[in-house]
Amino acid sequence: DASTLTLQDSGIGMSREELVDNLGTIARSGSRNFIKQVTEGGSAATNVIGQFGVGFYSVFMVAEHVKVFSRQRGSDVGHCWQSSGDGAYELSEATNVPLGTKIVIKVKESEKSFCQKYTVEQNIRKYSNFVGFPIYLDGNKLNTVEAIWLKSKNEVTEEQHNEFFRFIGQEFSDPRYTFHFSADAPVSIRAIFYVPESHLEKYGMGRQDFGVSLYSRKVLIQPKCDKLLPGWMRFLKGVVDSEDIPLNISRETMQDSALMRKLNSVLAKRVIKFLNDQAKKDEQKYLAFFKEFGQFIKEGVCSDFELAKDTSKLLRFESTVSEEGELVSFDDYISRMVPEQEDCIYYLSAPSRESAMNSAYMEACKANKVEVLLITSTIDDFVMNNLNEYAGKKLVSAEKAKLAAKRDEDSPKLAAAAQKELFAWMERSVPGIK
Repeated sequence: DASTLTLQDSGIGMSREELVDNLGTIARSGSRNFIKQVTEGGSAATNVIGQFGVGFYSVFMVAEHVKVFSRQRGSDVGHCWQSSGDGAYELSEATNVPLGTKIVIKVKESEKSFCQKYTVEQNIRKYSNFVGFPIYLDGNKLNTVEAIWLKSKNEVTEEQHNEFFRFIGQEFSDPRYTFHFSADAPVSIRAIFYVPESHLEKYGMGRQDFGVSLYSRKVLIQPKCDKLLPGWMRFLKGVVDSEDIPLNISRETMQDSALMRKLNSVLAKRVIKFLNDQAKKDEQKYLAFFKEFGQFIKEGVCSDFELAKDTSKLLRFESTVSEEGELVSFDDYISRMVPEQEDCIYYLSAPSRESAMNSAYMEACKANKVEVLLITSTIDDFVMNNLNEYAGKKLVSAEKAKLAAKRDEDSPKLAAAAQKELFAWMERSVPGIK
């Protein structure tokens, strides 16, 4: 029937009493009882999936009428519970009821799209793709992708990660980086983050959506969740699963949830540490990453006050001691500082490297053998002004450098006659000069 949706399992089923207890009234649809049992037991709801009645009455948002057939394991008698969601129900014995439970939903005329095979399949794949039991539609298993984030990172192969990344990220390439970790304190976290090869913002496509989805016990809570990570980490793809998040959390609750803020803080710090470790492990691979995603790192330094100091360790710039196109970190710079700098990190903003190298402001720095970071974009200049210091050393523009210009002893000197002639020319050319 085009307006009927049937869901069936082969589980333990329910007795007449359990049908009454779980589905008797809207106020007692199983949810309140279940929460009470969890609270009294003092443990988390580790297996809310399969707790019949939790959220059951939401079916009447799209249904005109619902029938529930169920036969408990060990019993020869089945029962049929039916209701139109008006607060009343009928309960009777039924024949030819197989073991387990079957729900037959008569869908409202305006909601028939929920009976279409495509819609059913998409909803299952979106919200229940990783639940722990198989889900079939017309004999075909739908949830075929494994929830690899719940495994130990040593149990997951690179190929499994590549396949999973392509699935959740809608990508065709393999990830640059894979960060798979778990934690139990201060909150329960099972997570996988991927750094893709590229991003769309560099093509002027506008601000891209967040790429990390939030799960609780393998059930999707929110796709592309914008509260899990700081905005500048939107280039990441992946999943975060936390048992501490209740399945019935609302979008409004997530906006102000202390748990979400704690998750955000923990995850962001772990990502920054991971990227910093990767930079130490393979600098060239990290530089390739930074050239592609550096704009996000710089955005983080400017917009995320709490993490700006840690994020600044990920920055890279051209320098007067490096070749064109080569980038150095603040720590690299500090390791080469000379006493004349007096705990100042110097930089110079210019339209290009060539322009910076030929700037008059470079003379004093060159004479004192002081390295200068070369800033050639507006956002870099903003980063320096916003950061102000790094590792206790001030960030100072070379334009304001208080360095004494040293005489180059090897350069030729003007003869006395030539000096006299130069001074006379200057007096003629510039009135009032002495």
